Amino acid sequence: DSGAGELSGDWNIPRAGRWILGRGPKRVVIKQGEYGALLIEPGRSFHIPAFPLEEVFDPTGAGDAFAGGFMGYLARSNVIDTAHMRRAMVYGATMGSYSVSGFGVRRFEGVGTADVEGRVQQFIDLTQVPQAAPAPWLAAATRTTGGTSAERGGARAAPARGGRGAPSRRPAA
Repeated sequence: DSGAGELSGDWNIPRAGRWILGRGPKRVVIKQGEYGALLIEPGRSFHIPAFPLEEVFDPTGAGDAFAGGFMGYLARSNVIDTAHMRRAMVYGATMGSYSVSGFGVRRFEGVGTADVEGRVQQFIDLTQVPQAAPAPWLAAATRTTGGTSAERGGARAAPARGGRGAPSRRPAA
C-alpha cells in the first residue's frame, strides 16, 4: 500500500488505486499487509481481509507469497475477469498466511495442494455472507417508507428510535 501512496502522492489507498486505474490499467490490486488486499476496477472495488491467525511469526516474504498465490491461480485458470481476480486474491491471502506462520521458507515444507485448498475453503467460509431475509424491523421500515434506500435511489436517514416506521426497540434475539 505504501507503493500506491508513493506513486500517486495520495495516502488514501482507495483514492490512490483509482488514480493508478486512471493511468491505464484495467484493474489494480493493492496489498495491504495485515489488512488484506484491495482490488479496484472501474466502478467497483473488492476487499479481501488477511486470513486470521492466532500467531504471526515473521511477515518477511508475505507479499511475495501473496503474489505467488495470486499469479499462480491466474496462470492456472488462464482467465482474467472479476470473478477469477477475486478468487486469485483468496489464493494470494492463503499463501501469505502460510508465509507468516513460520520463519523463512521452512513454513512451506510439507504444505501440499490439499492443505492449500483446505485453507482456501476456510477462507471462503469465513468471508461468505449468505443472503438472508431482511430483519423484521427493517421490513417494517421498508413498508412505511416505500422501499429500501437503494430502491428509492439513495441513502436516507433512518427514523429515530420510536419514531414513525421504526419499532421502539429491537426484538430479542
